[in-house]
Amino acid sequence: MEKYYGIPYSNDMMGVAYLRGNDVDSIKVNQKYITQTYTREAVRFIDQNRDKPFFLYITRFSTWRVARQRRCGRERHYVRRGQRVPTVACWPGKIKPGTVYDDLASHLDLYPTIIGLTGSQKSQTKKPLDGEDISPVLFGTGKRKGNEFAYYSNGIIEAYRKGDWKIRLPQKEVKQGNAVIVAAEDTLLFNLKTDLGEQNNLLKSNPAKARELLASLEVYKRQIGNTPPPLVQRMPSDDSHIRKRAERAAGKNAGK
Repeated sequence: MEKYYGIPYSNDMMGVAYLRGNDVDSIKVNQKYITQTYTREAVRFIDQNRDKPFFLYITRFSTWRVARQRRCGRERHYVRRGQRVPTVACWPGKIKPGTVYDDLASHLDLYPTIIGLTGSQKSQTKKPLDGEDISPVLFGTGKRKGNEFAYYSNGIIEAYRKGDWKIRLPQKEVKQGNAVIVAAEDTLLFNLKTDLGEQNNLLKSNPAKARELLASLEVYKRQIGNTPPPLVQRMPSDDSHIRKRAERAAGKNAGK
């Protein structure tokens, strides 16, 4: 039986709540103690299931606070720090232990890879898949063929990378309330081979490379076509959350 406990979205959104399954467990979240709360729930789950096989997945809160990050960007920003994450793959007898692959891949590659590994046929669409089969990467027999990546936000391309070069398109500032969480910026050009932190804008010194990337981006967009609208799916947990917030608001109004 699957069980869930935690905050189902970003902790900086309004009305932060703990969910137990699909029901709100508490809307009084003291964020100083999230790690302790998750640990307590994890230990309780282990105690309840110690006599039978189980899988427990727990993510620690705010683990990035102790990391030594290069000073550039944050969440919702289109720099490597905000986008690139490590991936671990394990398949005894198939994937050689200790193998390291430094080039990029994408979560869009998972579907084509699974199709390739299982011998299945892609279904429901005759259109080309966005990703590619990266089983050669997993097995150490080759590299990912494609070397271009687009960085989207709500269906709009905000940055584009091809090989070691990356261009970030002009961006308006992003605000949360009165706070600016992403500053406005003009077009930026970086060579990621020599500038992982995206600190040195090469747009003025290498305009030809910028034009080359923009031309490649136009080809990429024509190949991809129009992106579909975002998928918004109402879940049972949403109903529980909305109901709890309404009850809390009614209680406050009754006390006035």
